[in-house]
Amino acid sequence: MSFSVPQTRGEAVLSQLRAEIISGVLAPGEVLKDAEVAARLGVSITPVREAIAQLAHEGLIEVSPNRWRRVAQMSLAEAVATLDVQFILYAGAVERALPHLSDDDLARQRELLEDMSTAVKRGRPAAAAAAVADIFGMAVERAANPDLKAVWKMVFDRGRRFMGLSGSSNLWDLWVAGFTTVVEAVESRDVEAAVSSVRAMAAQIREQTLSPDAHGYVLGSPSPHE
Repeated sequence: MSFSVPQTRGEAVLSQLRAEIISGVLAPGEVLKDAEVAARLGVSITPVREAIAQLAHEGLIEVSPNRWRRVAQMSLAEAVATLDVQFILYAGAVERALPHLSDDDLARQRELLEDMSTAVKRGRPAAAAAAVADIFGMAVERAANPDLKAVWKMVFDRGRRFMGLSGSSNLWDLWVAGFTTVVEAVESRDVEAAVSSVRAMAAQIREQTLSPDAHGYVLGSPSPHE
């Protein structure tokens, strides 16, 4: 029988507030008051303050000099900068994971790519984003580096909190084409080509996203629903 250590009140509050921010239950710009949050969650103010301090460190909450706290907001340029860090971490994860990927992993990766492509064609952004998250996640998991995994979670949660693609976005094709190239390189077990493909994909997405004719990114609270 497995044993898991129960969360402390602080950890439980942190998990709850982080989930509410990432899912959009707590909207960008929404002011958080310790007493109100504590009453809603049925805890004392101390674990709420500890959780808010940690979320501020993660960039999910903004704290002003006069001590008001609100759910963070993000500009497109800031969102793209976060996305850029995701790709830096993903490139490192691919490099470390590739030698350890099994044939089943490669088959699953191809399946996720097909799921993503199909979801894009059907205008289902949430399903496409879920496939992307799983492709990223496989590399991070197989890299078997706890520190990389921890940093990845923080950066990825921040990115998906503030930035998403609409079903009609003209940028999905870049994601599909980019991941196709990466997956093909991984299937060939060519580490150098795989990492190079990730970097090329990141550069193209960054450039196109910031171009005047780009459209389809949703900032603030991308809906998890179709």
